[in-house]
Amino acid sequence: MNVYDFDKTIYDGDSTIDFYFSCVKKYPKILLYLPVQGYYMILYLLNKKSKTKFKEKFYIFLKDIQDIDYEVNSFWQKNIKKIKGWYYFKQSSNDIIISASPEFLLRPICNILNVNNLIASRVNKKTGEYSGVNCHGEEKLARLLELFPNIKIEEFFSDSFSDQPLATIAKESYIVRKNKIYKWNEFIKRKIFYIYKNDMFRYVVNNGIFRYIFFGALTVFVNLLSYLISKSILGFSVNHANILSIIIAILFAYIVNSKFVFKSDCNSIKQKLREFLKFISARFTTMIIEVVGLIVFTEIFMIDDFLSKILIQLIVLVLNYILSKLLVFKNNY
Repeated sequence: MNVYDFDKTIYDGDSTIDFYFSCVKKYPKILLYLPVQGYYMILYLLNKKSKTKFKEKFYIFLKDIQDIDYEVNSFWQKNIKKIKGWYYFKQSSNDIIISASPEFLLRPICNILNVNNLIASRVNKKTGEYSGVNCHGEEKLARLLELFPNIKIEEFFSDSFSDQPLATIAKESYIVRKNKIYKWNEFIKRKIFYIYKNDMFRYVVNNGIFRYIFFGALTVFVNLLSYLISKSILGFSVNHANILSIIIAILFAYIVNSKFVFKSDCNSIKQKLREFLKFISARFTTMIIEVVGLIVFTEIFMIDDFLSKILIQLIVLVLNYILSKLLVFKNNY
């Protein structure tokens, strides 16, 4: 039997994230869950919550999806093209796909691919609640041996070294990078990531998410620096310094997002003005979240104002990317 990880291995991308964005386009109200999702992401990064709990909170948007089965099937009709070509040449009905993504999301594509064996995270498609823990790392091996106690893996494919437990018991194991496949041990021994760095550099430069993260970090820096100068040097109050720093950051963000991240193709002044107004409208939404959030964090939860500012920036960073991609620069990305 051959065993395959799914996301970034035989599927070009992260199916969960792609499905989320697909749902956002149809159900924009699920963006209201972002503060909760962002909060639990921070707790997970601080090791205060498990990955399973963080993902449960991420999947709360499923509560607002009217017909989840229809949406999943529609998603795969559009995204089956992202199944990598090399997999079709190796594919067999005896294959086992094992993934941390939700079982309800991957089952339809497995049926299309005629793959009978799927091991994935058990997530309630109506509530987002988990049955058991996230299917990741050691849990993948445990789940596999539970179903196939005497399994002999001929070949194992994954994009992540977190799957080392599975790679260890396979006769042959491979690391997948985009459409390139490397033997697991040789990838480590020869340090192929150095050989591959030029491809990775081009990927980072050409990938909008990485560009956004880079310039988003600069925008956060401008925001925080403006806040410190306004509060500590100019003597503004916390709330006034916060508002001023947000305005400065918004202007900076529009320039870098328009020119470098989403590469706007607006030529006329009228088009540019319309784009700028849409950008301001989107940022005004997150500005309200930032202003109210700082008040809540500092006056209700009694958290230090600068720490609160940083925490809120993480939430706003994610929300701004979604709004920019889907509403402002949607024709340029």
